[in-house]
Parts: sequence; C-alpha cells; structure tokens
Amino acid sequence: MLPSGAIPMEHVAPSTLVRIMRDTYDARLAQLNLAPLLKKFSGEQIAKLDTVDALKELMRTKDSGVVIGFEGGKFPTQYDFVPLLSMAFNFESITSRVAGQGVVADVVAKEFAEIIWASCGVTKRWEEISERVQLIAYATATKVKLGFPLEELFSGPTRAFLDEQALTGPKYAAEMGTLSARHSFGKSDNVSVLAFADEVHIAFKKFDQDTGRGEDNLMKFSVTARDEYGTGIVNVTSHLSYERHVEFLEQLRQYVLGSSSGA
Repeated sequence: MLPSGAIPMEHVAPSTLVRIMRDTYDARLAQLNLAPLLKKFSGEQIAKLDTVDALKELMRTKDSGVVIGFEGGKFPTQYDFVPLLSMAFNFESITSRVAGQGVVADVVAKEFAEIIWASCGVTKRWEEISERVQLIAYATATKVKLGFPLEELFSGPTRAFLDEQALTGPKYAAEMGTLSARHSFGKSDNVSVLAFADEVHIAFKKFDQDTGRGEDNLMKFSVTARDEYGTGIVNVTSHLSYERHVEFLEQLRQYVLGSSSGA
C-alpha cells in the first residue's frame, strides 16, 4: 500500500492504460462498478457513457471505493507463461493475483505500477515508486497432499470423542440430517456414519504494539472433492508469501508425522 493519493488516478489516460495492459499482458478491463458515479450523474447519464469516459470519470471521483481492475492475460516466462488472474488499483494500493508463485505476483505488481504512471505520460521506474510503499500484504493458496488426514489436526481427546460418542455409543451423528417416520423420527440402528474434517480455520490475531494496528489473519484447510475426504489432499490458504506458506506446511507436516522427511 502506498500513501493516500500516491497513485495519480485523475491523470491516467484510460485508453492508454487499456492499450498498454492489452499489449503487455493481453489483459482485459474488468467490469466497472459505476455506483460511485451516482453522486455526480443520473442513472440515464451513466448509461450513455462509453467505457473510456466511464473509466475517466471514475478515476476523477477521488472516491476511496473506486477500484480499477484487469483480468485474464498472461505473464511470459522463458518457455511458458503464468496465467494472470487479476490486477487492480485504487488511489493508494495495487494488487496482483497470479496462478503461480509469489515472485511472479511481485514482478507483475511492480510492472503494473510503472504502467499506471506510463499511462499518465510519465516514465517512472519501480525504484522511484517503491520509496513511497508503506505496507505489503500477501495471500497464498495451494493444493497439497499433507501426508496425513486432515482429522489429525484435531486433538486426541476430540478424535476420541467423535469415535466413542458421535459414531458409536450414543451415535449423535446418526441423528443428524433427515429422520424417517419408519424409525419414529429417531436414529436408525442400521445406519453407518463416518466422520471427516471438511474445513479447518485457524485464526491468528495480530497486534502491532508500536503502531497500534491490529488485523485478523487465517490459515484455512479445505477439502474440495468428495473422493478426497480422509486422503490428506486439501486446499490451503494463508496470508503468507508463497515461500513462507510452503515452509509453514513443511513444518506442520513434520510436527504431525514426527519426522523430518519429505514434504
């Protein structure tokens, strides 16, 4: 994130920006949210604006809710390319999402900043722009094979409770969902139930004692396919850079398995 007003949105030439993004990444302009223009124009006037004029007016509003985005496109590598999911900016921040490693997202964000300035008719290298950067945030999503079922993240007593009370014993799980009149709307003794972890969220509450700034971050483990329950194959998302995200999962695997081998 850059200081408020650090990105000169009102000076951007929309047609130039769209052209450079198309020529550089083959990226297209994302659908615009025109709601901020209702403060200045009627709905009928807004409907008559073409894309370039609407984009120009949006960037002149100085509304903190205005975000200009691009989607699709690709970042070329030596023998292939990395798909670009989205790139967006407002008056103080730039974001990039890629279907690849964080190092590519970093490069794209830096190039995107230079492109925004170029569309104002000014050449600025990232080295100049970066002097005003105040905050950087990451988010990473990976699909991994943990090497153990997701249920292993539960404590021993919790797993024992599920086995002894939900699946056997009182069989609470057998009473979940639809109940039939055939069994007087109670649980059937002829029902088998298995328990799997579907999604686990771990919340980290962070507070900076120097600035007083606080934020919430999550590590999410999600099973996304029926045939992957109990396999340890999960989607994992976090607010870490790609490299630290992978390192976190490697360490988690070692702790759960009690081994330092493989990841």
